[in-house]
Amino acid sequence: MLFLACVLVGVAAGLLGGGSFRNLETFRFRMPWTVFLALLLQLAAALRMPPPLASLILLASYLLILTFACANRLHRGMGLIILGTLLNLAVIAANGRMPVSAGALELVGRAGELLPGSPSGKHLLMEEGTRLPFLGDFIPLPIARAVYSPGDIAIYAGVLVLTRASLLPRGKHAPQAGSRTRSSPLG
Repeated sequence: MLFLACVLVGVAAGLLGGGSFRNLETFRFRMPWTVFLALLLQLAAALRMPPPLASLILLASYLLILTFACANRLHRGMGLIILGTLLNLAVIAANGRMPVSAGALELVGRAGELLPGSPSGKHLLMEEGTRLPFLGDFIPLPIARAVYSPGDIAIYAGVLVLTRASLLPRGKHAPQAGSRTRSSPLG
């Protein structure tokens, strides 16, 4: 839900900023297949499978997202997507899956949904020994009935910026490789 909200706000900001859907014709990504493969892996990791296999699939999906974001790093918003992906990758690598706060789950009306030791491909409940808990899912958004991590927030902010930039006229959405911009003393 938050992803969709960021896309919609990005579209609105792009259109209000003088952008147009016609500008999408000139907006290009490198290696777009990596995103689709990452999404398929995310879906596979959500299945109830043995944690070691789910962990490997989840890590592979984030590595694919990171590959895509780095290949497209000149587009506005990709820096935030890279940052968020690295944060999520770090906490998942440290714990095997994304740790989730029981208190945050309770705040969004999903208490008891993830019980200690329950099989979940993508998540595990935060406990005393959780590594990097400050990077896990602990930010509740009750209206969406979801809990997010700082990495998720950075990724979604990057998606908003990227969506807005994709609607702007060519040259305004990404710096051209090798080009330098000169600033006027008058702004």
